[in-house]
Amino acid sequence: MKYKILIIILALFMISINNVNAELIDDLEMYYSFDDSHISGDTIYDLSDNNHTGLMTGVTTGASGVIGEAFHFDGSQDYIIIPENLLLGAESFSISTWIKMDSSTPLQTIISCYSGSQNQWTFRLIYPNQLNEKINFGSWANNDNYVIADTGNNKGPDFYSNNQWHHVVITWAGEDTGKIYLDGVDETINFEYATSMHTHNTETTIGLLQSIGEYLNSDLDEMGVWHRALSEEEILELYNNNEGLAYPFQININADFEITSEDIIFSNDSIMKGTPVTITAFFKNLLDEDPEQILVRFYSGEPSEETYLGEDLVQIKDRSTFFAQLEWIPEIEGDYDIHVWVDADDQINEENEENNIAFKPISVFTLPDLRIRDQDIGFSNNHPKPGDNIQIFAMVRNIENLTAENFTVFFYDMRTHSILGEIEMSIEGLQTEVVIIPWTVTSPGEHEIIVIVDRYNIIEEIDETNNRASKIINVLNPHIPDIFFMAAPH
Repeated sequence: MKYKILIIILALFMISINNVNAELIDDLEMYYSFDDSHISGDTIYDLSDNNHTGLMTGVTTGASGVIGEAFHFDGSQDYIIIPENLLLGAESFSISTWIKMDSSTPLQTIISCYSGSQNQWTFRLIYPNQLNEKINFGSWANNDNYVIADTGNNKGPDFYSNNQWHHVVITWAGEDTGKIYLDGVDETINFEYATSMHTHNTETTIGLLQSIGEYLNSDLDEMGVWHRALSEEEILELYNNNEGLAYPFQININADFEITSEDIIFSNDSIMKGTPVTITAFFKNLLDEDPEQILVRFYSGEPSEETYLGEDLVQIKDRSTFFAQLEWIPEIEGDYDIHVWVDADDQINEENEENNIAFKPISVFTLPDLRIRDQDIGFSNNHPKPGDNIQIFAMVRNIENLTAENFTVFFYDMRTHSILGEIEMSIEGLQTEVVIIPWTVTSPGEHEIIVIVDRYNIIEEIDETNNRASKIINVLNPHIPDIFFMAAPH
């Protein structure tokens, strides 16, 4: 089913505070919540669509996290192995996690990938002493060592020994674009750029750098890997004022959006196929906290890819009633249940999730559409002479699924300005009929034969412009003898 769609989304109010970023899920390669509900035995499950399942060794589960539970790594034989290089093929990337340090172990690896001393990457903590502390991302490719991003020696003891949760993020978009964020702030001091990244498809480890046996002595929560560089705004979204934002990156607010069938209004309750109808959908927030924006989707039936009509973000504020409008041009007749889904991507964690979808029926009808084309006209003899009796035939088709009754097909000769005949007929939907009239040929020369379908405009049609066609026939002059060319004698 195809639709020509023009989406017009209107909102009554605009605000500037960005509460939720619906695009955070884009290019998400891996996400571990570290929650008890996402582990089974020694297996941790990836919440993204990429199924990067991890195998746990030694880690302590069920620790108190920023959101839900966290994992504790004790600095000795505690790690997670993921069979794939999570940065394989990435032209840019981001790694985000929450970490709580309860030890001043000098070197600690958060996450790394290793396939020999010449090829590895690692995101790590460096703590030689309280005056020389940093967060560092390094890459080795073909024995070239590059520090992609480094916070420098300026973090001080608070970060390493205050036993508090901190949000750390590395982003890289190629060459000299490496950045490290700590608690939503860009803390990058030093960086070099890598001309190449470690590209071997070897296992990724969390809590361990295999090349030197470097372990993690900290707690981890909410780790994500993206194959793109997150923006500063997105990093602030994840930090969320030190409260975190877990997959699928919902905002927990005191909200409840409601839409009912009575809130859906059509500009015409019964519309003709091929003509536009405006769908207006009102909805409201019943509670007192508003996100900046909310996604509204329209469907021509039960929500699915096949019935999807369009979507847009609507601005929301102050418990006002808002509306979204869609101009729809249906190309197939029938009965439709137009569904409107508020918060269709489930970005808002609402008090009631059951009142976000409503539907209203609408009927799309069709009309007959009679058609004739120049190539649909033919003659029983294409080179007649005056006085010959021939037949003119015309193929008339009804290209819509509705019968056209009692209309006239009209034949006219433009050379002699004479009516050749009229035939009254009916055609069922999606059928073709051949109309034939006799013609006694008169004068020689070119005759343009005109055929007009529904000459008196009895039938209301979808398209009134395809009812006329013509064709030229050349009538021979009997007084001009045939000429034969003979070869001259040698």
